Amino acid sequence: TDLQVMSLTSYHCSTPRYIRSFPNRTAKVLLIFEVANFFVKKSAFFCAVIVYLYFLIMLSEPQYPALAVDAACSGNPGTLEFRAVIVDSPTASQSANGTQVFHRGPYAQGTNNIGEFLALVLGLAYVQKYRLDWPIYTDSVTALSWVRQRKCKSKIEWGKQNEELFYAVRKAEAWLHTHNWTTPILKWETRLWGEIPADFGRKG
Repeated sequence: TDLQVMSLTSYHCSTPRYIRSFPNRTAKVLLIFEVANFFVKKSAFFCAVIVYLYFLIMLSEPQYPALAVDAACSGNPGTLEFRAVIVDSPTASQSANGTQVFHRGPYAQGTNNIGEFLALVLGLAYVQKYRLDWPIYTDSVTALSWVRQRKCKSKIEWGKQNEELFYAVRKAEAWLHTHNWTTPILKWETRLWGEIPADFGRKG
């Protein structure tokens, strides 16, 4: 009904999570046309176009299956850890969504960017080792850039306290310089999909 559609447009449609809660793409498409049709009936063609485009964006989904990597650092610098989890369709039979495939740390005197960098490199090594044709998602533009340059460009001061982390970084850089990969490294769209699945849930 018109009242139901107005309720959708005024509240639920403002949250990507609500759109993703629909069981499948067909249901989402039907919602798009229902809302757009409401505006057309009200002679609000321009609004209908905007709503249509908005929901097309909301329909975008991560590629499945994939790896997602993330890091957590208590302080800057501080205690650092990082991990990777499987991103799989929640509706798939025997879905492995959220399964952790590796976790490293804690390391003393690290930074979040270093952790994101190490997680990406270890993720690349993981998919290559097991011959997985999966993309890797990260929410760190900095780590993505460092991996492409095959160099951790952190300005952190290295010393006895973070010696273990220093060797982990040098090992990761050596791997990048001795291996080639075709694995797509993709940016996780947090605004559309929520927090990256590998997130440690310690924000705020």
